[in-house]
Amino acid sequence: VIACLAMFCCLATAVVTYLQRTKKTVRYAQVEFLLLVIVGLTSVSIGSLVMVLQPTDAVCVSIVWLINLGFTFELAPLIVKVAAFNRLMSAAQHMHRIKIQKSSLYGAVLLLAALVAGYLIAWTLVDSPHRAYELELTDVVNENGETIIERSSSCDYGDDIWITLGLSWRIVLLLSATVLAFQNRKLYRGWSEAKSLSIMVYSHFIFVMLRAFLHLLDAGMESTTLACVLAIANSCDVLATLTIYFLPKFVQSDLLITITSSSPASSKNAMINPSGISIEQQPLRH
Repeated sequence: VIACLAMFCCLATAVVTYLQRTKKTVRYAQVEFLLLVIVGLTSVSIGSLVMVLQPTDAVCVSIVWLINLGFTFELAPLIVKVAAFNRLMSAAQHMHRIKIQKSSLYGAVLLLAALVAGYLIAWTLVDSPHRAYELELTDVVNENGETIIERSSSCDYGDDIWITLGLSWRIVLLLSATVLAFQNRKLYRGWSEAKSLSIMVYSHFIFVMLRAFLHLLDAGMESTTLACVLAIANSCDVLATLTIYFLPKFVQSDLLITITSSSPASSKNAMINPSGISIEQQPLRH
């Protein structure tokens, strides 16, 4: 139920983002990057829903692909975008004018996604997730005096190193986003992206640690229970991200995002152009 709610909220957020694409708080956050984040969130939601289905080889493989690629598309666009803004602000401080094409930013996002896809391909080919059966001896005896054995199925994800690599990648993304958000906050105080990104990273970190803890308890929990708990955790993570990152952009007043330098010799205005990202510098008028 929670996974379905998360999917519905992702679709609703995509619709609202498109409808408010001309609103400055949405447009200056780069609509295309927001939609990429929503794609990642939707992928995680679908993966959470697939988690509670009857395990098959195809289901087990799809879970690792949807969750890992989804998390990458969720954070990578934000990291690339904020890193570009930090670079622009640094150039403005040195009175340099630069322009970064969106194509290069998309290329960076696709490169990160390609790295994750390579890891997932190696996982699928070398130690593919598959359906595994668990046999449990019960105390029930039939009329013939035979003891009943119950058989249940679950996903076997292979060696623990694969899950460890996946969790490590998420932590690397979160740490990168944390550093960039801190730099972002120092460089331009008038933009609320740093605050929302910092809170979102903190929320993600809590859920990543929860997933790591649940995988440590893997041997002590029923496979069905573990799958349900992980699905709920992933879905709650998606809902938290939508609330923290997207909701403020929809309800925030429509203000022009302008960053003005405090240098006594010059005034530098950095503006986010919806058709491209650029820096414009203007001398201080006396």
